[in-house]
Amino acid sequence: MRSKYYKIPFVIENLFSKTEHKPKLYTSLKKSIHQHLKLLFMTSFGDLRFDHQYGSIISELDFSNEEQSGLFEKKIEASLHQSILEYEPRLKNTQLRVYFNRNGELIRSQDSTTFKIYINIEVEAQIKVLEEDYNDTFKLFFSPLNS
Repeated sequence: MRSKYYKIPFVIENLFSKTEHKPKLYTSLKKSIHQHLKLLFMTSFGDLRFDHQYGSIISELDFSNEEQSGLFEKKIEASLHQSILEYEPRLKNTQLRVYFNRNGELIRSQDSTTFKIYINIEVEAQIKVLEEDYNDTFKLFFSPLNS
């Protein structure tokens, strides 16, 4: 029997929905890993009620006065790598590369214009059960950084 992987965010009401066209609850293994890694990266330490070690250091460093040098990026890489090893058992041989887009991005909406800097996170690993390569890039917006 093929494993089922729930989509994130998981909406419990959809599980018990009695409608004819039930919303899709499941996703592929690769998409499930992607969704879980994004959740892991965006969760602050201490946010998960029953496991305060779940998450990453990214939110702690957001709006930091610390200079964003190569050491800053290495600190984030080390945190993310440790979190993946501990909380994403479907991957092995994980390699990470974290870098800031210091040029940022101008985001315009109807009401405002904002400037955001973002972190790129490149993940290379192998999916254990498939023995296939897993390559993914995440783009997380970050506070304005000191240069």
